[in-house]
Amino acid sequence: MATWEDGPEYAPLERPDAFDAPSSVAADLAPPSPAPAETPAPLARPAFADPTQPVPQLADLVPEPPVQRDPNEPFDVVASLATAESSAWAAAHWSPPSAPAAPPAIAPPSAPQFPPPQFPPTQLPAAQLPGPPAYPPASAPYPAPGTPQWFVPGPGYQQPGRPPAAPTARTVLAAVTPGVLITLALGGLIWVLAPVTVVLAYLLTGRMTHGRTPTRATFGVVLGLLGAVGLLALVSADGLFSLWWNTLAAWACFGSWVLLVAAIIAAYRALKQGHPDPPPGTRRPRGPLR
Repeated sequence: MATWEDGPEYAPLERPDAFDAPSSVAADLAPPSPAPAETPAPLARPAFADPTQPVPQLADLVPEPPVQRDPNEPFDVVASLATAESSAWAAAHWSPPSAPAAPPAIAPPSAPQFPPPQFPPTQLPAAQLPGPPAYPPASAPYPAPGTPQWFVPGPGYQQPGRPPAAPTARTVLAAVTPGVLITLALGGLIWVLAPVTVVLAYLLTGRMTHGRTPTRATFGVVLGLLGAVGLLALVSADGLFSLWWNTLAAWACFGSWVLLVAAIIAAYRALKQGHPDPPPGTRRPRGPLR
């Protein structure tokens, strides 16, 4: 338990009359070493008098200042390895060498110098020499500056075409045509009729106004896949028409939904780019033969 020896915060509220003796016997400790005694001050006051021998004056003890250079005089520079040869420092601070100079090196022979080519003067007189054409020509019917006709485009100006409008759900469905949409949706819902509806929808894609070519390409892939499935199912059906038709109809049902999504995406992209398909029965114009 803490007592008053641990700090003033543990002191009792009332001062005790006496302190109890410690319960443990104090250990035998060596007495502390005595503090060093201070040097006693001299009793007699020291006397100060003039020196008995002559001493130099304080002014004679001041060292002489170093020799200062006159800033108006140039430096005395002697050529060395660092300032020799052809350098800017050597050119500005050159001094004649003490030893005789070495003989100059013989320069290699230079390449022969040819005179510039001489062209014959033109035979046309100065009046007939071609010059820059006058712009604008004086005969051009330009309006006077500041008039309303000055700010009107010229006759050769072509008005830029308007950008295609953003396709909406109604325009996309109309571009796919209701016949394609209804037949594909019918094949996706009634899977037994899916093989027939896929072929019928392919025939109706000729009436599409946008995205006809990519849609027919997707139909070609799906119809080719259905043909391969029909051949494989014909081998594994063991002559049962119902089993063969059910297998083909299941794949055709899945293909109907794929074709429906592909036709909508193709029509949307064609409407967004503003590339309509030509009417059925017409051919696309071909480019020139190369």
